[in-house]
Amino acid sequence: MADLKSSFKTENIKARFKAFSDRIRSMIKTKNATGSANPGNGKESKTFLSYLKSRTFLVNLLLIISVYLGLFLIMLISMNLITQHNKTVKVPDLNKHSLLRAKSQLANRHLEYVVFDSIFIEDLPTGVIIDQHPKGGAEVKKGRKVYFTINARSAGQIPMPDLIGLTFRAAQPRMIASGLKLGSLRYKYDMAVNEVLGMEIAGEPIQAGEIIMKGTAIDLILGKGLGSDRVSVPNLIGLSYEEAQARAAEAYFTTSSPIPDETVSERSMVKPFVYKQLPESSPERAVQLGSQIILWTTTDSSKIQLIIPSDSLTMDNPEDNIYNGDDFTIDEENPDYDYTDPTF
Repeated sequence: MADLKSSFKTENIKARFKAFSDRIRSMIKTKNATGSANPGNGKESKTFLSYLKSRTFLVNLLLIISVYLGLFLIMLISMNLITQHNKTVKVPDLNKHSLLRAKSQLANRHLEYVVFDSIFIEDLPTGVIIDQHPKGGAEVKKGRKVYFTINARSAGQIPMPDLIGLTFRAAQPRMIASGLKLGSLRYKYDMAVNEVLGMEIAGEPIQAGEIIMKGTAIDLILGKGLGSDRVSVPNLIGLSYEEAQARAAEAYFTTSSPIPDETVSERSMVKPFVYKQLPESSPERAVQLGSQIILWTTTDSSKIQLIIPSDSLTMDNPEDNIYNGDDFTIDEENPDYDYTDPTF
């Protein structure tokens, strides 16, 4: 039994080796058969190399290179003609010239122009050229556009800035930033030294927010402090606020904003008038020039009749409205009359 197994194994190995050998021989035969089926491969390779060295190939190659080189030269010449390479003209300096004259000079040089901005300069004529780009003397190609900034017909409109209460040092740069000019300065007596008390244009008062032209000269009214002289306080009772303000100014006094009573309203048909002032008007009372007069207004004429003449007033009650330089309060039950001011 053991001899049988041994014999089986030996025969099995031999059979496998034979099969492998047969397979190798078959592959070799197949390869040889393939090589013998294409005997012209080497010859074809030699033929292609011979063609590359032939005159026909060289002629075709030179022809192709000539065509591409010719196309390149045509494109280069065309670009030079289109862009006008190395053909430039000098831009004339047209500052301070009119557009009509500028147009003529540019046309002679085959140039064009575009107006792209305008500003206002008062000292120059309307429409003249203020700036240009490219600048005069620059070398440019024909057909180039020159961009102009011209002088506008008007400066444009702006709202009047509020300068009241500002010092002169603060008001001046604000005017310049708004495009306005400083006109004349006028001083009047007031405790606010060098502060702007009023604004005028050619002698006419102007209020903040009014629409004016840029470049307008604004006259300023400044305070110069209280005068050393003492004068009597004018009597403003019974006058409208505007009349009282004008009369106080004639006597070198300033006035406060009116303090209305309960009868004053926007719907009132009667124009308010002054029924009380502080300091009181009295021949015996004199104050410094430039002092401020506080004004109370009403539409009730009976309040004027109830006022006691100033020469008979006493200091027994604060309601008597005698001013002695101290702080005071008017009628605490009516807040419209309350006022405390230590400046007098």
